Amino acid sequence: MTGLTREELCALARHEGPGSVSIVMPAHTGGPDTREDPIRFRNLLREAEERFVALGGRRPDIRRRLEPLFALEQNAEFWEHQGRGLAVFVDDRPRIVRAPMDLEELVAVGLRFYLKPLLAAMSEGERFYVLALSQQTVRLFEASPYSIHEIDLPPDTPRSMADLAQYEVPERSLQFHTGAPPGHGTDRAAMFHGQGVGTDEALEKRKIWEFCEYVKTGVARRLNGQRAPLVLAGTEPILGIYREVSKYPNLVDDAVHGSPDRAKPEDLRNRAAEMVRPLFRQGLARDAERYHRAIESAPGDRASNDLETVLFAALDGRVDVLWVATDAHVWGRLDLQARRVDPHAARQPEDEELLNAASVLALRSRAAVHAMPRVSLPGAGPSAATFRFPAT
Repeated sequence: MTGLTREELCALARHEGPGSVSIVMPAHTGGPDTREDPIRFRNLLREAEERFVALGGRRPDIRRRLEPLFALEQNAEFWEHQGRGLAVFVDDRPRIVRAPMDLEELVAVGLRFYLKPLLAAMSEGERFYVLALSQQTVRLFEASPYSIHEIDLPPDTPRSMADLAQYEVPERSLQFHTGAPPGHGTDRAAMFHGQGVGTDEALEKRKIWEFCEYVKTGVARRLNGQRAPLVLAGTEPILGIYREVSKYPNLVDDAVHGSPDRAKPEDLRNRAAEMVRPLFRQGLARDAERYHRAIESAPGDRASNDLETVLFAALDGRVDVLWVATDAHVWGRLDLQARRVDPHAARQPEDEELLNAASVLALRSRAAVHAMPRVSLPGAGPSAATFRFPAT
């Protein structure tokens, strides 16, 4: 059982197969409610089994897939270590996610996983990265106001200055050039010239610069295409040198100052969250302004709050920014091949939640997704989107 990174969320969004089971429910970290959580979970598993069978699935098949989850009802340790919500996604095997926010109880069985409840924690309007950087430690985290998880860097990224020796080449000139470190392209690595060349201070600075070049390359490869803010945590001079070499487009001006070597991830998250909160407000305001300009000048072509239009724009990879209401459900049937959607006033057995479907399709094309209460959406409906290009 783990938290969830955006990469894992996108992997779940790419999944598609009949009989995919999603279960979300509130959970508790203490008190008498913890005794009720296993019972609620068992009942939801039974509901998932019945929904699977009602859709034409074989009962032995779904029982085999759910069997490890039924066993969790008696696992006291499992229920003692919960977040505020629990989400389970089952294809051939279960994926269990401890959620940092309250989740509404719901069971869904269909082609796609029901991911919308988790988007509030992974929303583009709330997500950021923290790079804890020192000569002894390199750690990259993905975070939100609710959670923080360390994410892996490419294997050839040094984790400390001590690792740098395996990348060094002998007799390197001390003339300074900016570029990628050896082995990562044709550009030359950073080197130095000027006063103090050959001194211990200059050599130490050169090593720090080379270290930052290698770390920068690993971070850039890991965050390729990402737009979320990146906050540095560490001390000078390494922070200043990293800023000089980094080309990440949303590197935050401020930093979490102090040695990050023994810093708890939660402390890094809390301090970084204060720095990025104003940036999120500005970013959301800019996205909303773009939506309003587009909806006035080219409704349907550049923006829409019509759910059917948004759904098929997401299918076509046209959605740039998507808003979905976390406190609304729109049930219906979606036929992507026929490009047909039939929303229903009340949930029917073969329905899927259409706001979730829009979110899943948008995530597949790396759109930014803002999941928030309906009152905060820029359009009048439960969804809205701006588009990368008009429909053909």
